[in-house]
Amino acid sequence: MDRERSLYSAIFIVTSITIGLAIYAVILREQTTQTALNAQSDAYHEMLLAREAQVHFKKQVQEWKNVLLRGHDNKDYDNYLAQFLDEETYVRTTVHDLLQRLEPDSPAHRLAKDFLKAHDDLGAEYRKALMVFFETQTDRHIATDKQVRGIDRAPTDTLDALTDAIKLTGDQKVNDTLARLKTAFISIILFISLCIVLAVGLIVVLTSRLSKEIRFDQVTGFYSRRELTKYLRTVIRSQQSMFMFYIDIDQFKLINELCGHSGADSFLKHIAKLLSPNSHTQCFRSNSDEFILLSSLRNIDDAIRYANTIRENIESSYFSWAENEFSSSCSIAIIEINRSFKSIEDIYSAADLAMLECKEQGGNCVITFSEFNDRIIQRQQDMRRVHEINRALTEDRFTLYKQKVQRIASDKNYYYEILLRLKNPDGSISAPGAIIAAAEKYNIMGKIDYWVLRNTIAYLADYPEEQASFAINLSGATLSDPSCINYLQHLIDTYQITPSRLQFEITETEAVKHLSTTNIILSALRDMGCRISLDDFGTGSSSFSYLQQMKIQNLKIDGVFIKDLHHNSVNQAIVESAVKVAKSMGISTTAEFVETEEVVALLKELQVDYVQGFGIHKPEPLIQG
Repeated sequence: MDRERSLYSAIFIVTSITIGLAIYAVILREQTTQTALNAQSDAYHEMLLAREAQVHFKKQVQEWKNVLLRGHDNKDYDNYLAQFLDEETYVRTTVHDLLQRLEPDSPAHRLAKDFLKAHDDLGAEYRKALMVFFETQTDRHIATDKQVRGIDRAPTDTLDALTDAIKLTGDQKVNDTLARLKTAFISIILFISLCIVLAVGLIVVLTSRLSKEIRFDQVTGFYSRRELTKYLRTVIRSQQSMFMFYIDIDQFKLINELCGHSGADSFLKHIAKLLSPNSHTQCFRSNSDEFILLSSLRNIDDAIRYANTIRENIESSYFSWAENEFSSSCSIAIIEINRSFKSIEDIYSAADLAMLECKEQGGNCVITFSEFNDRIIQRQQDMRRVHEINRALTEDRFTLYKQKVQRIASDKNYYYEILLRLKNPDGSISAPGAIIAAAEKYNIMGKIDYWVLRNTIAYLADYPEEQASFAINLSGATLSDPSCINYLQHLIDTYQITPSRLQFEITETEAVKHLSTTNIILSALRDMGCRISLDDFGTGSSSFSYLQQMKIQNLKIDGVFIKDLHHNSVNQAIVESAVKVAKSMGISTTAEFVETEEVVALLKELQVDYVQGFGIHKPEPLIQG
């Protein structure tokens, strides 16, 4: 883990450096481009000044000639001389401005200074020539011209050289800047390339390490569950026959709690040594305390012998940790993989079912999965039913029916029992008998109870004109969960119904199982104003004394005693006894499975209070239409 963290850190650092260099390269490019543009701009302005100086210097020379050749009278002379002096001043000022912009000690700077000196010398010579011009009476322009002829050549050449030097210097600055940019870019690109190569190398190392961790369990060195899935997929695709040994370490949780994670890992390594693969076996760790072995043994007898050898090796071994020794055992489920398995899920499902069988037998055993094992088939059916229950709850495919419970003395005095039905995918309705048994077995009956409570109470709120009360069956799961009272109170408060319109039926067997919790819940229900009935009385293991403890208000005699009541004197005596005890305790009685008028008449004679069955009222949907 530390190595992985170091690799991740190194990749992060290298990537960060690479990104930083890339950003720096962009910034450098922008800065260098701006520098080059600034150099071009400076060179352009310097060139403008130099060109301007050239133009005005030529005008200065031309104005000098105008003074000599056209300044015959005083007015013209003064005019041309003034223009000459203006041009001379402009040239000097322009070159001075140019000199301030040029880099000191540069060729252009030296040439600008040389020009100013030459320009000053030229000005002095021009002024001397003017003296000659005034002192000469005849052909004075010729005499003056001879004195200054050609003296403007040196300043002109210097100014031309200055212009060329400025252009050359500007071009050089731009080229130098671009060259520096190119050099910097090459260095950055090389460094970025190096970083990329380094990052790729680190990623390859990390990927290789992660790939190994994905393929192999880090504790035992066995193949991982991911590899098991891939291997099984290949087996199914190639239709190979193979034995799968699903090994679960018994009481591993205890080892984990006593020895901690470090000790548990050492224990798993100890087990892995006992499971060391051979030429015909591949080993996989599928879960914390579960291993899978795949072997190409010849037949089921060899597989059983091999599994028992593993079981005995583990059972006879001892694991030492912190000066303590621990023994262990394992449960092994053998699955013969053949063409009957169409998917990996089928194989895993078979393994889970066989392992559950192992655990129900107390562990430390070997179980062979067989499609003809009745208990495994039953478990498969239960698992499918559990799945169907969850789907029905998710898709809202349960529905409610009601059956009238009639007072035997008056057909106007009655209440309804809520019955659960299942809407099948094809639209048909069925009683969920087998599904309910699976729900109770796998502890999801509480979800169904809550669904029934919620939908029944919602119905009472939606149909206030319905004046009858309704009896709802509560399972053992709900009777063992005191929080159900809070849930019921929440529903009553939410839907604003009268609690006295609710009755709750509990079975004799389930009530006795959780008697202390049941009494707490029943007491809370009575305090709310709800009635309590004990259902299926006479078939459980309880005694009449429980009737007092649970303080029920209605006793429902199981239908097994009612169906042939008029032909069975023993059943008549049982019913008569139950009725007498109930009446002595102030408890009303209800007979179930009443189907004929003869039975109704006999029950009336035995003083049963309520009757229920197809002979009284057939179940119908709670919500009609």
